[in-house]
Amino acid sequence: MTTAEKIKELRESLGLSIADLASRAGITVQTIYRYENGEISKITMGNVSKLAKALRCDPATLMGWSRTLPSTTVPVYQKLTEGLSSMAKDNVVDYVVVPEHLAKDGDVFGIRIETDAMSPFCVKGDVAIVRGSLTDVADGDVVIVETAETALLRRVKYGMGHITLCGINGEGDKETVAWDKMDEVHILGKCIELRRPM
Repeated sequence: MTTAEKIKELRESLGLSIADLASRAGITVQTIYRYENGEISKITMGNVSKLAKALRCDPATLMGWSRTLPSTTVPVYQKLTEGLSSMAKDNVVDYVVVPEHLAKDGDVFGIRIETDAMSPFCVKGDVAIVRGSLTDVADGDVVIVETAETALLRRVKYGMGHITLCGINGEGDKETVAWDKMDEVHILGKCIELRRPM
């Protein structure tokens, strides 16, 4: 199936007219018409992204690009208690597929964000993909920190004899913890990817 045929098929499966798709994607009606008729075969990356979002698919599916990376499925947790040791199958709310290369160096899992407090970086419903190993956390990386209420993303800043966990938007709460008190902080792992459902 050509890209032109895929665009038309996806548009029709959603019950959209060409004008509806143009409005959703922010692309002119004439351009959509020319895409569907194969008059334009080289679609700009910006328009591929806009079309994919409007057609509720990913760009690779829309364009027919190969997606042959080996992958694995990891669990998504709504909330963890007592850190990594408490993860159990009954706490799993979903599963996500991640490329194997992301999961090769430690336990990888997802955490569903339960708050809008970290907006616009992430919002309620987003899934943070987390590597449970802390060995590769560098200054400026984002980690997931478990609190009594929820799991929050924080940016790591290293200092002399301490670590500072900063709000990811550059504002908000900052917590400075001495190295000898690190066992009181529940850092679950490094955030390696953030996913937002459509």
